Amino acid sequence: MNQKESPVTIEDVAKRAGVSRATAGRVIGNYGKTSMAVKEKVMNAVKELNYSPNAMARSLRSKKTNTIAIVVDRISNHFFVKVIEAIEKEAFDKSYSVIICNTHEDVRNEITQLKSLRSRRVDAIILAPAYTKDQKIREKNIDAYESDIPIVFIDYEPDEIKADSITSDNYGGGYKATEYLIGLGHRNIGVLTTDKFFTEKERVSGYLDALKNNNIEFQSTWLIQADAHEFGQSSHAVKELLMLNNDITAVLVVNNGLCAGTIIGIQEFGKKIPEDISLIVWDDSEITELMNITTIAQFPEFIGKVAVHRAIELVNDKSKAEEEVKKNLSIELRVRKSCKKI
Repeated sequence: MNQKESPVTIEDVAKRAGVSRATAGRVIGNYGKTSMAVKEKVMNAVKELNYSPNAMARSLRSKKTNTIAIVVDRISNHFFVKVIEAIEKEAFDKSYSVIICNTHEDVRNEITQLKSLRSRRVDAIILAPAYTKDQKIREKNIDAYESDIPIVFIDYEPDEIKADSITSDNYGGGYKATEYLIGLGHRNIGVLTTDKFFTEKERVSGYLDALKNNNIEFQSTWLIQADAHEFGQSSHAVKELLMLNNDITAVLVVNNGLCAGTIIGIQEFGKKIPEDISLIVWDDSEITELMNITTIAQFPEFIGKVAVHRAIELVNDKSKAEEEVKKNLSIELRVRKSCKKI
């Protein structure tokens, strides 16, 4: 029976390169000073022996794991798919590995995940919180969010703790979309939202202010809520909106999870886009582009990139935490063929 080969050790690398163990460790760990000739010898030995450094031992020495965790409230959300892809790409380019966690929009899961990640000593956490528009981080849970491991918030700006945040201009997006519809002559504009998220609250605030600043009196029946994760609800909600308001000529959808159901509901109600109902939805995608739907586009790839750059900056220089960073990134109105001038 063949005996299992012993794993290659750093001593084997040092012996092959003709240097001391300490010198081999400096080259592989990328610390201290060594000549280029010695570095070349050691790295050639690493390649020849197919040596893989012990990540745990390396992290104990450096007090770094070169790991960044991403915690999001729902990983199936198209927006977060794009954010995560960008974070992974940038992190890998900087020699960081990535852990992805999904809280399923449950704050208790979020707190458990954060505590677990801290015990595993990840270097930094990028967090899209599960908190709803009316929730705050409770005093008893503050410790989960404040420690020596930095957290960069995305899509949410906490005011209960000092923390960096990368968000989109949700208020400005709601305002711009509504003002665009008003400019086309629409004065009866419905809005579909959920009852959950801080971001949507800001988008609706922009919608309301655009109406007010254009001397349009908001009617309570113009705002309808639906569950973004129940496909039939958004279809039902837009039908309810149109039944309650037979003079509605335009609809603004401020949650991307409601978009597909809204389009189907309008069609099932016997209305055509844009002949009868003008439509603007939130977040651009291949589907909205294919269907020529006007959208408010965020830039999830840029959000991910900015967030991971800030996270790595905090890992490499703890003093940077004193410079609290709040970035509110621009959005874009992408005009297509789903809105009609009246």
